Amino acid sequence: AFYVLAQLDASRAIVLCKKESEDIRVSVIRALKGSNKKGLHDLLDQLSTDTSKQVCREIAIAIRDLPYHQSKKYIAQLLKEYPQNDRWYDATFAIACDGKEDSVYNELILPNLSDEKWEDKLVLQLFTLHAKSSVSKLAHQVALQSSENKSKLITAIAFIQDSLALKAMLSLAKNKDSLVASQAFWWLNFRKNNDIVSTTDSTRST
Repeated sequence: AFYVLAQLDASRAIVLCKKESEDIRVSVIRALKGSNKKGLHDLLDQLSTDTSKQVCREIAIAIRDLPYHQSKKYIAQLLKEYPQNDRWYDATFAIACDGKEDSVYNELILPNLSDEKWEDKLVLQLFTLHAKSSVSKLAHQVALQSSENKSKLITAIAFIQDSLALKAMLSLAKNKDSLVASQAFWWLNFRKNNDIVSTTDSTRST
């Protein structure tokens, strides 16, 4: 009923769904996403502080195509509500940040970063984000983290297609920590013919 109402009378649906269940709020987001852009923006503003993980995941998908300046406040809320054991949240967060990774990192994450050991949640966020400008910080954290987080950080670097990521991985492959060195070497070997190497080669030739 709310799905139909959202398509027929968006403003009324937005007002009413505020007090409804998270399933209803998700349904209204989905209805407006495909039929009423203004209504969707109004609803997202209303839900911008919603703490439901289900609603947050749906918001993440809804803002995928919004430019960074329009989606920034919603992404900030996604970071605030970020859970540590929700792969669907990880996936939708990556969708929300697609094409905006460096803006998200530089404006919403970097100002609060420390060179000391990061919390697990922050490692997970940056493992999911894959921002090019985060490479040096990711590499620095490898030495400070648990074995599980070391693997996440090394994997994050591996999936960043940039010459700085390759240089960081080459350095990690020479690390005194055998776990770090072996994982870095594995990624270098696995990705030796892909875009990250091509990026470096093209950089050298210019």
